[in-house]
Amino acid sequence: MKISFRCVLAACVFAFFVPGVLAQAAGTAFYSQADLAARSQQLIGRAQKNTKGSGNSTLTTYPNCDLQFNVKTKTGIAEMHAHSSDLIIVTDGEATIVTGGTIPDSTLESEGETRGATIIGGHEQKVAKGDVLYIAPNTPHQIVLAQGKTISFLNAKVAQP
Repeated sequence: MKISFRCVLAACVFAFFVPGVLAQAAGTAFYSQADLAARSQQLIGRAQKNTKGSGNSTLTTYPNCDLQFNVKTKTGIAEMHAHSSDLIIVTDGEATIVTGGTIPDSTLESEGETRGATIIGGHEQKVAKGDVLYIAPNTPHQIVLAQGKTISFLNAKVAQP
């Protein structure tokens, strides 16, 4: 079953911004703001303890989409996914997300997953709570944090044919 970008966006936005409206039923997943805030605190603790400065948990897995909750306390690596897109909804904090450009000296970590230290020639977009960003497959991207800042976000990782 193929789920369109609009459907995923509508479901994520509706579930996040209208807490308490959706009843838990078969085939649905609901995460309250309180649940996400509690997860955020746990993940911040985890992120502060690891060298990458990141913590994440998979909330729900569907045949072509994983809904993840992520926290970053440090600038992340540059990455690019050949077979998936990212739909990011910022739930707290602020950062700069760099998209496009190139990843110099990159390595192929696994099938279709390119990683590197930085991006050259990308577009910088400041993001904060409530912002939504779609990153298409094969688009280099990197989350850049100012010293002492954190960011929490939902990420719908959607598999692309």
